[in-house]
Amino acid sequence: MNLGHCLPEGSGKVSGLWQAAIVLLLTLSLECLFLNRANDFIASKVQEHDAGLRTEASASAVILKETLIRFLDQLDALHGLARLVTAGRQSGDLPMENAAMAELDHWQGNLGGGVRYIGAIAPSGALDWTNLKTAVGRVDLSAREYFRTIADGKADYWVGAPAAGQVSGQIGIHFTKSMRGPGGALLAVTMIDVDPRLLSDLAASAGLTGTDTLTIQRRDGVILARSGASQYIGHVNPPGASHMRAFLSAPSGLIEGTSPIDGTDRVAAWQQIEPGGLILVVALDRIAHGNAIRAAVNRMYRWVGLTAGLIALLGAGAILVLRWQSRFARAEAKADMVRQSELVFREMAESLPDMVRLIDPDGTVRYANDAARTLLGVPPDDLIGQKLNGFVHPGDLATTQAIRMPTMPSATAVRYEVRMVRPDGQTIWTQTSLQALARDAPAPGSSFIVAVTRDMTVQRQTEAALRLAKEELDALLTATRAVLYHARVDPDGGMHPLFVSDSALHLIGYTPAEIVGTPNWFASHFDPAFAAEHRAHLHRVLTEGSSRTKYRLRRKNGAWMWVSMFSRRIAGDGFTIVGTASDVSREHERELQLAQSAKMATLGEVSTGMAHELNQPLTAIGMLAENSLASLREDGSVRQLIGAKLERILDQVRRAAAIIDHMRIFGRRSDAPPAPFSVEAAIDGARTMASNRLQQARIGLTIETAANLPRVTGHTVRLEQVLLNLIANAADAVEDHAPALPNGRRDIVIRAGMADGMVQIAVADQAGGIDETLLPRLFEPFFTTKPVGRGTGLGLSISYGIVADMGGCIAARNEGDGTVVTIWLPPSGAPVTDGAESG
Repeated sequence: MNLGHCLPEGSGKVSGLWQAAIVLLLTLSLECLFLNRANDFIASKVQEHDAGLRTEASASAVILKETLIRFLDQLDALHGLARLVTAGRQSGDLPMENAAMAELDHWQGNLGGGVRYIGAIAPSGALDWTNLKTAVGRVDLSAREYFRTIADGKADYWVGAPAAGQVSGQIGIHFTKSMRGPGGALLAVTMIDVDPRLLSDLAASAGLTGTDTLTIQRRDGVILARSGASQYIGHVNPPGASHMRAFLSAPSGLIEGTSPIDGTDRVAAWQQIEPGGLILVVALDRIAHGNAIRAAVNRMYRWVGLTAGLIALLGAGAILVLRWQSRFARAEAKADMVRQSELVFREMAESLPDMVRLIDPDGTVRYANDAARTLLGVPPDDLIGQKLNGFVHPGDLATTQAIRMPTMPSATAVRYEVRMVRPDGQTIWTQTSLQALARDAPAPGSSFIVAVTRDMTVQRQTEAALRLAKEELDALLTATRAVLYHARVDPDGGMHPLFVSDSALHLIGYTPAEIVGTPNWFASHFDPAFAAEHRAHLHRVLTEGSSRTKYRLRRKNGAWMWVSMFSRRIAGDGFTIVGTASDVSREHERELQLAQSAKMATLGEVSTGMAHELNQPLTAIGMLAENSLASLREDGSVRQLIGAKLERILDQVRRAAAIIDHMRIFGRRSDAPPAPFSVEAAIDGARTMASNRLQQARIGLTIETAANLPRVTGHTVRLEQVLLNLIANAADAVEDHAPALPNGRRDIVIRAGMADGMVQIAVADQAGGIDETLLPRLFEPFFTTKPVGRGTGLGLSISYGIVADMGGCIAARNEGDGTVVTIWLPPSGAPVTDGAESG
């Protein structure tokens, strides 16, 4: 049967149209499906590019954070050396100051030219010192933010806003740190001036180029450094801005959008850095990084248009081929993105001096940079797939086993320090920081950790050297029986200890904690008899800068000790002093014994004359008594005559008693505190002691004293001893002169008056003078110009010490036909010159 005859005419054409319609509908459906899939593919590739951009920003921020922390650690080491320089200057320890300054210059050199100088600021705000090789005048930094923040107690560590330095004259970032005593008192503020370009150059070391930026700012929004745009240094981001709220809301994270600084569309990753309250921001230029992906997208759209035309011709087969091509292209694009991100990360990691690793949560190494070769002495490829437990010192394995690997991003990295043993047997100290990277869609097994390990051996050795230096200083102070102290002095003379060295326990029995913080501790423990000398000592420190004094101090066990105190004022507006207190009890006892021996020797020299001096009144007494008895026997009416003779007897007895009493006072050992006394009294006492010897030698003594001479502070007998020594030396010179001097040149003259605000006493003779070459040695111990057996060489040396203790000085010179020895003494109540320095 021919069914074709049963169909209506034209049914084949209708069938063909239906087939065409079906093919067209199928083609259009396939084209729509393809276009949707193509758009999804292009959108996914853009999203993958954005995800890679965010990962790159996060990884760069983590690595640069560790680099910045390492730089801050190096600055902290410089602060430690600056503290040693300041401590050496304040204590007068020049060797420690020079050693610390040399080490500081060495460390600064390792940082390159970015650190301009290091110095310290006194509590008053005045610049105390810098390590600049050129001289710096007085600079007042009291109004600077980086000083005021610490001086007002708001922080102990501060990073100042960029400002033009008064010393360098250039824009600098000032890293400051407080230096305080045990009681919390501010001793100094150490300061490091850093060129902002040193921080912004970190961007180049991390591989950031083009319009990508690295910004370092404070939490209050002040920009300290920004790569490639110095005009933004010092710019302040408003605290209420959206990006600032984000930076302060979490320790780390990502933010996208238009930069409020330069208007560029950026992907920014931030990391908070605790030291100094800093925020590090890595901002990648989305437009610059998107140029490559935009070109690829444009190519894809052209390819999609061509493919859509082919679909119209090829139909379902073309759509199927396109589907497989689409899958292949997506896989290839993803592989390209992974390779590009890995290349960027490797370039950044290989430029760093620290060993950078990517590790699994169990510690297995997936990547290591070439710094592993320097740090551990092995090629980085040898670490892949391994753990570092084999390098850890056996004594530190427990530390590594207790480490908990980070699983979430945090501004505070997990840090630990262990010793590592290199294959060559060398042991090094290392510090490792572990931080998990932020990922957009974390999946099980896909997380990884960035580990940054640096060599801490040099820093540990420096810390050990600092500890050893402190121990050696404490041992030195203990061995020399000295205490180092720092104190504040009130306007009324109150002296409040701020710091006392540990040697105080061995010297006086008190611990530093028992002394520091106790108001007027010194005043309550020294002998009250020395209160006036203590006030005079503080007055000299205030007006002259330094002073030395000696007084008695009571130990904790109640015993008295003699202390020599040297004090120096610290530069600044306040009145604070540093100095040493040394136990000189043994030296003081020897000085007293030596002075007593010299007095007894002098007393022995004049004793013969004194015996004659006493014999005369006693002979007269005897004769008068005999005459009185004879008169009574002869005539009982001679009472008036006898009365007159008895009065003469009493006068002679008083004269003898006065001589004996003066000899007793002169020979007595005196340990009383100094007090004001009359110069005339000392001169008169010396005249009394020497008068008989001078009379026997036919030597005259002339005394010329100005009217209204002020009193001086000291001991009358000691000045009398000095004058008696000078009179005896002049008398020896007159007697030893050959041929004998004529009567006109056998006189000794003592003149006392005022000169340049000082009491001046001169003892002069006309016995020919002293050899000019011997004059500089006259006051040396055991030096004498007398023949053997006639002098000990101690008289003038002891006289020099007595005058120096009274705050004066003594000198000898040839004048005319003889020698003049002159003594200068400050009047009571006047500033006293340090005797050791004036001599």
